[in-house]
Amino acid sequence: MKSGTIAQIAKNIREKKVSIKEVASFYLERAKQHNPRLNAFITFNDQFLKDAEKAPEGPLKGVPLGIKDLFCTRGIRTTAASRMLENFVPPYEATVVERLKKAGALILGKCNHDEFAMGSTGENSFFGVSKNPWDLMRTAGGSSGGSASAVAGGLCPGAFGTDTGGSVRQPAHFCHLVGIKPSYGRVSRYGMIAYASSLDQAGTLTRTVEDGALLLDAVCGPDSKDSTMAQRAQPFFHKNLNSRIKSMKIGCFSPENSKGENMFHPAVTEAVQKTLAVLKSRGCQIKEKTWPLLDHSLSAYYLISTSEASSNLARYDGVRYGFQSSDSSSDLQEFYGLNRGQGFGSEVKQRILIGTFCLSSGYYEAYYQKAAEVRALIKKGFDDIFKECDVVLCPVSPGPALPINQKESPLKNYLNDICTVSANLAGLPALSLPAHFTEDHLPVGVQLMGPAFGEQKLLNVALALEEDFNVWRETPDDF
Repeated sequence: MKSGTIAQIAKNIREKKVSIKEVASFYLERAKQHNPRLNAFITFNDQFLKDAEKAPEGPLKGVPLGIKDLFCTRGIRTTAASRMLENFVPPYEATVVERLKKAGALILGKCNHDEFAMGSTGENSFFGVSKNPWDLMRTAGGSSGGSASAVAGGLCPGAFGTDTGGSVRQPAHFCHLVGIKPSYGRVSRYGMIAYASSLDQAGTLTRTVEDGALLLDAVCGPDSKDSTMAQRAQPFFHKNLNSRIKSMKIGCFSPENSKGENMFHPAVTEAVQKTLAVLKSRGCQIKEKTWPLLDHSLSAYYLISTSEASSNLARYDGVRYGFQSSDSSSDLQEFYGLNRGQGFGSEVKQRILIGTFCLSSGYYEAYYQKAAEVRALIKKGFDDIFKECDVVLCPVSPGPALPINQKESPLKNYLNDICTVSANLAGLPALSLPAHFTEDHLPVGVQLMGPAFGEQKLLNVALALEEDFNVWRETPDDF
């Protein structure tokens, strides 16, 4: 047996060309063989083979999936890649996981990521960095790097991540995958450990657009446990996939900032130009557009996300659950300080401090409130664009996968998110699609963004591009 796509595996199981047990055994063996090299999984599901014996009927019956270790899984350790929750075993299930199981999917294990999803390289995990199967000296991206590494390395045919500012799309770009961030409110956040509640969204990492549509179909839809969910009917993305996109209006953002500087690797620019050529050949209308407040989006994102992180992470004090220091303390304040100081990593502490400062008396109006106003302007800018365009094309990230242990300033690391944060600030659906390679054969993707709840248009355009690019079948040499 060989690694396959979700659609292929599900079809073969339905047609009894292969048994669920054979699929489960193959992927478990493969994952345990390659995980020491990739560090993609933090924890494997001890009941995986037993679960395979009783998988319910459904469109994903027998399909093994990786789940970012930010989703609560009943009976399986959920760490948020942090020392703070190193031994936490939830008594309940995230809605995403619950719905995947109901669709017949099998949970292979919990994937590595930046601690509490805070990072763009995967290097902030308490459990070490996940490596990129295309080049083991490079990161798989962040924060959902473990999920991307697992799928790109063939350890599982698909995985779930979370996307707060690009944490699904950027790893997909680094690892030659399709990464989909749905609209805010499309997928339930219940049971998903919060980083920034107004920005967080569950997302998929797969090899093909069809696979991404299958996974979205399984998890989308209203959920009474999440008050931020949109009350929209269950979509049928897979059933409505259609690559006939003639006459669609495609907006294109220039790869230059307001100062006229091109900040992108040549292969990234080439990927966008290649995509434009395919869209024109398909009969699409191309419209040049200005990226709404690009120069201010990153600042607004980090002010809002760190402020919300400061609030969300206040619950981890080592009293009811979470890491508790063995050092003695003389009072409650010192007790909290020891638990949080030793339980959280440096990046998480840095973001908590920034967020606490932004929310403090005398600074709230100058920082958080201003960022919220910029966010509203960004959303309005995109609303205006989507009055004229069906979909927008732009880069995913300034360059290909980053070397591990590349010592850059925090500000320079944050710049890796400049192309992706806008979709989260505006609550829009967006995806990353494999498109090109650098001279060193490192993957490069392109990003598509659509209007709120316009996932079907995104998927259809992506499917057309995937057919013409025909690069998704390429896999890393050693995997």
